[in-house]
This record gives sequence, structure tokens and C-alpha cells, in this order.
Amino acid sequence: MKKKQFSEQITSGKVTIVSNKRKSQKNHKNYTRLEMSDKNFFWHGILSLNELGAHAFFDVKIKKNVPDAPNMVGIFTSDIPPLPLTQSDTLHVTFLLENNVGLNTVRYRVAESQFTGAELMKAVEETTGPQSTITATVESGEWQFSLQQQTWILRSILLYVPMAQLRKFIKDP
Repeated sequence: MKKKQFSEQITSGKVTIVSNKRKSQKNHKNYTRLEMSDKNFFWHGILSLNELGAHAFFDVKIKKNVPDAPNMVGIFTSDIPPLPLTQSDTLHVTFLLENNVGLNTVRYRVAESQFTGAELMKAVEETTGPQSTITATVESGEWQFSLQQQTWILRSILLYVPMAQLRKFIKDP
């Protein structure tokens, strides 16, 4: 059994992988081409509590149904550990867009925000009646928490990003 031969050609930021299949049938060459377009990026983020350690997450979605649409979009994740938040804590989140061009990895910081425990307690006080979940809306986005016994646990993050800023990196978010 013969091994398939692969050649790789890098041209103007696009990678083309060509595999040369069997040449036996009437001297015809069958080529399989995989061309990566400008969509060869992926989202990920980093979440830290009180600047102690960090948690990386990869399930990031774009939401277009946000206030001030179509000028803004939301970058959303619920792929986070159940972090408890007290009044003295601070959460910090960064959403990154990563693009691999050839052998180079390029990371773009698209959105970044901080949320304090004091902001959560203010949102809890402003809410009428007992709540098991609460969405704290701040200028940069929405932070959703659920109440587990006496502790508020982070469940999801939605940050607002101007569409023009996102289009610097992606043609059609």
C-alpha cells in the first residue's frame, strides 16, 4: 500500500492542502483541495476571580438581539465554572479571537470587562421579591447569576461590542 503524498502551499494568508490520490486510472490526477477562507478563526476567553488564576473557555456565541442593535452585538458564553461571588470579589473577563495564518497565531482582544461583587449586591437590592436568578446589567453587558442557598453563582456573561469594532476582525459576524 502506497502512502499518500501531501504538499502544502501557503499563499497570501490562505493555506491550500493538496493530496495527490492514485494516478493509475488513465493517467488522470485526482486532487482534493481544502482551502481555508477568512473564517479560520475561533473564539475563546479568559475568566479570572480576584486576579487569582484563570479559567479558559471556548464556547462563545454571537448574539445579535441586544440593546442598540444593529450597531452592537453581544458576545456570550455560559461555558464557565460555577464561581461564587461575594461583595468583595471582582470578576474579569476577556474575549479573544484567534486566527492561525500559516504557522503564526494571531490573537485579537475583542472585548474585556470587570464586574464587582458590589455591583451584584446593588442589583440584588434593586430587585423586588425573592429571586433564584438575577441578571445584572451594566454598561458593558449582562452578567447572570443564580442563587445557591446563600451564595450567588456566576452562570453566563454577555458583553456588548460595537459592530464596527467586530468587523475589523470578521467580515460577517
